[in-house]
Amino acid sequence: MVVQEPSDDLVFALRANLTDYNSSNRIGDHYIFPDLPRIKDLKLNSYPRIGIQTAEIGEVAGTYGDDLVNHVTFFITIASKKGLIGTNAQEGQQLVDTIGRDIISYLRQNWKSSDTLRSKFMSFAVDGYRQLPYDEDFRVFRREMEITAIYFNAGE
Repeated sequence: MVVQEPSDDLVFALRANLTDYNSSNRIGDHYIFPDLPRIKDLKLNSYPRIGIQTAEIGEVAGTYGDDLVNHVTFFITIASKKGLIGTNAQEGQQLVDTIGRDIISYLRQNWKSSDTLRSKFMSFAVDGYRQLPYDEDFRVFRREMEITAIYFNAGE
């Protein structure tokens, strides 16, 4: 059985449902990635960036046939450069905070109605939401949230 990384499912759902506040200026197709967001050597039009990491796949919460139900912990890191970004002209920390609220709102309000999320996740909880120190070297504001979920892994 092929085990898919739980963060891939969350990345896919957020890409399809979050507002890209810099879509008119962005270079590249995506701004949400299944790892830490790259911040080195990027121009302003590459921001904001979101990285989703599977931090821990915990104990099996149960089985359904050959499929597993696991407790999973994710870290979502949001990064935005200092300076005005996108058509809504939000700056660094303000934009990071807005996107963080968007993610929390989407997960709390839509995980039961989203086909993408409902087929893979049985629950979500926001366990932490904190501002990371401003990165002087790269002029980047960051926020990190810790999400725990019960994940249904059907494999492929």
